[in-house]
Amino acid sequence: MSEYKGIKGFQVQTRTEDPVPYAQALANNPYAGSWASGGDLPQAKIKNFMNRSKLLIHTSQYETFGLVAIEANAMGVPILSINTGSLIEIIENNKNGYFAEDFTNNNVNTFVKDLLNDDDYFNNVMINCIQKSEKYDWNMTADSLLKTYQEVKLS
Repeated sequence: MSEYKGIKGFQVQTRTEDPVPYAQALANNPYAGSWASGGDLPQAKIKNFMNRSKLLIHTSQYETFGLVAIEANAMGVPILSINTGSLIEIIENNKNGYFAEDFTNNNVNTFVKDLLNDDDYFNNVMINCIQKSEKYDWNMTADSLLKTYQEVKLS
């Protein structure tokens, strides 16, 4: 894996039957060689990998909740994903990531180029990521769930 501005590229977590089309689409990107496939890694290695990443490219065809997006955002890493599943509730275009119909969209290239070439833009997106992830904090979620249970119990 090569470096770009001291950052070890992208994390591509493929869970599809055939990740080759995604790899081919990325290979046509001017930052080819700046990405790596995560595969199945232990949590400690994933955290280390994410700490060195500027972008997580989420290639799943289906996502039930989007924990991977929340975890990446909590580390200040934006998400690039195709428009599937629950990630639409988490990712806001150009704020904490980007949605597209496919990874060859020109807007995707612009988003990636801006993240990699404009430090101020990346820092702004990184702050947005962290702020967005706070909405899904486990303590806040547990408190909200407990409050709902108490309301149901009292009614």
